[in-house]
Parts: sequence; C-alpha cells; structure tokens
Amino acid sequence: DIFRQPALADTYERIGRDGAAGFYSGPVADDIVATLSGLGSTITHEDLAAFVPEWVTPLRTSYRGYELVELPPNTVGPASLLMANIVEGWPVTEYGHTTGLGVHAWVETVKRAFAERDYWISDPRCVDVPLERFLDKSFAARHRAAIDLNRAAQYVAPPTANGDTIYQCVVDGDGLAISFIQSLFGGFGSGVVAAKSGVLFQNRGYSFSLDPEDANALAPGKRPRHTLIPAMLLRDGVPDIVFGTMGGDGQSQTHLQLLLGLVDFQLDPQSAIETPRWRHFAGPDGKFYLRAEPGLGAETLEELRRRGHDVQVSREWDEVMGHAQMIAIDRARGILGGAADPRGDGIAAGW
Repeated sequence: DIFRQPALADTYERIGRDGAAGFYSGPVADDIVATLSGLGSTITHEDLAAFVPEWVTPLRTSYRGYELVELPPNTVGPASLLMANIVEGWPVTEYGHTTGLGVHAWVETVKRAFAERDYWISDPRCVDVPLERFLDKSFAARHRAAIDLNRAAQYVAPPTANGDTIYQCVVDGDGLAISFIQSLFGGFGSGVVAAKSGVLFQNRGYSFSLDPEDANALAPGKRPRHTLIPAMLLRDGVPDIVFGTMGGDGQSQTHLQLLLGLVDFQLDPQSAIETPRWRHFAGPDGKFYLRAEPGLGAETLEELRRRGHDVQVSREWDEVMGHAQMIAIDRARGILGGAADPRGDGIAAGW
C-alpha cells in the first residue's frame, strides 16, 4: 500500500517555492504554533521567525598524518576529537584492534571523554564551552595517564564534583564532499503531527537537564546538547574519507572505532565498518556496562570481564552499534570507494 501524506507534500512544495519563509512564517508556521500551543507549549510566531541556521567552522585535530574534522557544540563533536587525542599517544597496533587490551583501552577513553562532554558541552550561545580542553594534546595526555590499562573504571567523575536518525555522505565528480546527518531523536520524534501542514515534530528537547547547575540546563532560546556529528578525515587539507553513523551516544564511540581501523590498522572502508563493535553506556542504576558484538571473540570478551567490564553480549550486527556509512576518495586514481553498514539498510551507490 502507498502511504500518502498530501498535507506534508503541500508543505514541501511551499518550502520549494518560498524557501525558509514558507516554513517559518505563513500558514505552516500558523499550523505549528496552533498545534503545539494546543498541547501546552509556549511557542510563539516570534520564536519561529527568530530562528536562523548557522554556518559554523568545524573543529579539527591532527591524527597520525590526517586531520579529523567534527562539528562544534552544541553537538558532541569535541568528545570525538578528545578521544582521538587520547588514543594517539598509545602504540595502538601493539594493543590490537579487537583484543581485550585494545577494546579495554578504547572503552576507558570513551568514559573519560564522556565525563568532559557531560560537564561542559551545551549551547555555546548560552554557556562558555572551553574547547581548548578537548583539543589540547597535553590535556589528552593527562587523561591517558589516568587510565588504568589493567582495570575498568566503575565511575569517571566530571571535571568537578533510541534513536531515529539517518546519515548520508556524497562525493561528486569534482570532489565536492558532503557529510550529512538528520534526526527526530526518538522513534517518530514526539509523535505529534501538525494536521494542516503534515509537519512531524522532533523531541530533541528531551536531552535537556532540569538541574539548573548543569551546563545543559533547560533555558529559553537554548539548544540542547546533541549527538549529531557528521565527520571527515582530511589529508593535506582536503577530504580523504567522508564518514558518519547513527546511534545516539554511540556515535562518538563508533567514530573512534572507525578511526582506529582506517588509520592505525589500515583497513579498507568496508572492513573498518564490518569490524565487530562495542558500545559503552551507563545504565539507569548509574553503573557502567559494555555491550559487545560476539564477533569480538570469546577470548576478548573474557579478557574484558577480567579487567572489570560488565559485558553484555549483543547479537551479531546489532543495530544499537549504529549504522555507519563511508566514502573514501582516491584522488590519484580518480576513484571513489563507498561502504555501507550491514547493521542497517543503507547502501553504497555510484552513478
């Protein structure tokens, strides 16, 4: 059966004809305000009209001859850069890509980067985000020195005391590269649709904290911290690999695993994506857990348990590990190599 959404189709036509004004003012804006006001929201026409998209300067750090490029706050891109800076100081090929020691080191790196992320990252228009903490190699070295390579940390203190996402990457014949991600946050976002325009509302505001002392505290006109971080690897200042993934808090962790596979272990894009994955998370009880795909092998999983990780074995190709997509650009031969994740339904296509 064909699922038809004529109201939404009319909205798309209006946006195509009138540009952003077709969404943020006029009948569509009227419908948005009426729908949300009817549910108790305090949104106004002025709120919609005041929105202006930002053209931001990406953040970057060097990594073994490459530049890793990520988005700035209010995304969690800086956390991915801090992870790269931490692991760069280790002989990672000696540790092994998916060995017990290797995965242990990568997971402990994630814990420390997430502690910084949760304390500092928010909307930079509303709070001061000290980006130098995430980009400073010497600061990363202090985190690295604090990691016990023999035992999992059960809690990493901050500096003081399910998703519905798509990712696409495109490279054209002239070498123009785009790394793009879009999300409603929850499955079908808020579940609320404006009847006249067909607009489905996201629920990213769920990410706000109600603790007024938290950097991510709810406030008027403020954007929540979010995990949407399309990325690139540059070589000599131009895109070499365009990549990204879905997966909420797992996005930064998958970026780290892909970076290690591509740069340190010299895997081709598809092999880097298909490498068995792990994902660190904090449970509702406040404890740390490690979800791991069985492809890591019984020896690695047992070694992780020995080092103190509470390992939960997932199914093979578990979608909770994210759906990564990637394009490698071979400029010398004029070839593009695409790779898609078997954990999702994406494809690599050329035309």
